[in-house]
Amino acid sequence: MRWKPPFARSFAALIATMVAARLAVTALGAGPVIASQGAALSWPVLAAMTLLGWGALLLAERVGFAGEWAARGPLGRWVALAVLAGLTYGVLSVSGDVRVWAVQAGDPSVRAVFGTVDVHQRFPASIPFYWYGAAFLEILLRLIGLTLLTWLLRPVVGRRRPAIAFWAASAVVSLYEPSPFLANDLGAAPAAAWPSVVSDHLLGELFLANLLGGYLYRRSGLWTAVVFRYSFYLVWHVTYGGFRPDWLRLFLG
Repeated sequence: MRWKPPFARSFAALIATMVAARLAVTALGAGPVIASQGAALSWPVLAAMTLLGWGALLLAERVGFAGEWAARGPLGRWVALAVLAGLTYGVLSVSGDVRVWAVQAGDPSVRAVFGTVDVHQRFPASIPFYWYGAAFLEILLRLIGLTLLTWLLRPVVGRRRPAIAFWAASAVVSLYEPSPFLANDLGAAPAAAWPSVVSDHLLGELFLANLLGGYLYRRSGLWTAVVFRYSFYLVWHVTYGGFRPDWLRLFLG
């Protein structure tokens, strides 16, 4: 196995943008919004992610993903699809959040928290903060997680069935983000309702969006998956979340 993977320069460029974004977050005086983000923003973790991602590129070549990095068809179409899908997902997320608050707005205790930001980083730090987060998650989930799990599953399903290994791995990896919500809903529901709860999450926007991210990674490369996630973040976290209290006052009066 070569020490230098294919598309090493592209990966190095992505890491360079993360370093620049991390420096910008510090310069703007921002920090993690939730506890788990503190570890993700640490320099040792970024260094470890870089090394693991480099190794995952080498493993991707063995799995057969290396050829997938060259987009099948014009790259511009894949990027346009990623942007359009990400923006659409962002709009759906914003509309869902506003609907929830509209239902609860009559409660004085709910209206009292309009001044909080919840899980969103304030603007303008949100711009570099969520670029870093988008790249971090796609390296973790797609490049490292999806590649490794596909490699592990290939001998199980047979090497002549790479698509089965990929989609099975993608389904498992795609559960990473919705799993806390799934566990919470399962804990609150009676056992008889568990199949319905699971099916709701498997058909939910968060799980399906992760499946799409995996598909984009396989078909047109990691950069396209990052663009998809950041396009979503651009609407949900930057444009809306960065000014969330103001938007809620505007929407709800």
